[in-house]
Amino acid sequence: MINRFDTGQDISDFIGPSSGDNIKISAAPANAYGQHMTLANGCSYSRAQAPGYAPTWHLILNPHHLGQPNAHKGCAAMLS
Repeated sequence: MINRFDTGQDISDFIGPSSGDNIKISAAPANAYGQHMTLANGCSYSRAQAPGYAPTWHLILNPHHLGQPNAHKGCAAMLS
């Protein structure tokens, strides 16, 4: 199989270097429900839950399908 996307470059060449400083995990609001939620700061999240585990909420980078703007620097990567 030919991977047309593999240019031999590291992904950080395109999106910048990874840093633990920009990965934030915060607590989800107690009243969070449904598949998607948008917080007052404009950050949108999608719910995920594995069997036997508590749900987690993951940042949606491009939530245009929800009618929301792109994620910004102040958004936590994940809520638990």
